Amino acid sequence: PGVGSNFAPLQGGLVQNVPGQFTNGLQGTGVASTTVYVSTGWPTNLSGDWTISFWIDAPEPSGTRYIWGDFDAASFRCFAGGIAPTNGLVVRGTGWTDIQIPDCLGSFGPSVVHVTYDDATGETNAYVNGSLVNTVTQTPPVTFGGGITMV
Repeated sequence: PGVGSNFAPLQGGLVQNVPGQFTNGLQGTGVASTTVYVSTGWPTNLSGDWTISFWIDAPEPSGTRYIWGDFDAASFRCFAGGIAPTNGLVVRGTGWTDIQIPDCLGSFGPSVVHVTYDDATGETNAYVNGSLVNTVTQTPPVTFGGGITMV
């Protein structure tokens, strides 16, 4: 859903009828995320302790592919390809030390990925299917705020 009871519109030919973790999942088109995305209407507002969790079943991309992000929120984003580990992801943002999330794409998927941040310690943890796969210490406080979240 989007804000309140409104639906979050799928933009640019994004499809929501492929198998997902519980019912339907989204299927990207391989087109730039500036035209293909979910417009939730929710401004990003991450401060204090937080967790981001998502289910993903995707092949290793041939180039950089964005999974989610908000460029109005200090370019906070998650992507595959580029500097990401093979069959893995990277979470990146301005003022943030990248956290690499290995072995969650391709033959390792489908996967449930969690990224947690503890404001008291500055510790960011990445989990794949419940197993801790990486820990990176950030310089607290870490705050991301901005516009509309996009997938």
